[in-house]
This record gives sequence, structure tokens and C-alpha cells, in this order.
Amino acid sequence: MKTFGKIKEFDGYNGYIQAIDGKEYLLIKDEIADENVLSEGDRVYFEPDLYKTPEMEEHVARFVRKLEKQEVNEKKSVM
Repeated sequence: MKTFGKIKEFDGYNGYIQAIDGKEYLLIKDEIADENVLSEGDRVYFEPDLYKTPEMEEHVARFVRKLEKQEVNEKKSVM
């Protein structure tokens, strides 16, 4: 299941995505699935995942792809 969000912070390696479900997802460079260069403020779609250990629980964005302007407009018109 894919979800959508906007990159809040990104230093080229790690950052956070604010998703439409209200959660923040960890963005890791290795999880970027396309060749587009991502930066803060970009709108993206991704597969949400929950990484759990006994000490912590972290929401992680997997297979992150940048939404093109045309796709953003189509999503707004559907909503």
C-alpha cells in the first residue's frame, strides 16, 4: 500500500517525510527508488514500513519516488 507525503528534512543521506496519515517517516538514501534528486519540500510517494526492535520503533519510508507536478495535480483533483 502506497502513501504520500512531503519531505520535511533531508541532507542527501537521511531525513524525514511528513505523510498524509500524520506520521513522520524516516527517509534513508538507500530507500530512494528512482534516479531523481530529492530535496526538502518535494512531494513523494512510498511504501510505509514499521521497523521494530526491543528498544525502539521507527516508521520507515521504503521505495521512495518523487511525484511529478502532473501527478500532484491529478491527486489533488481526485481528493
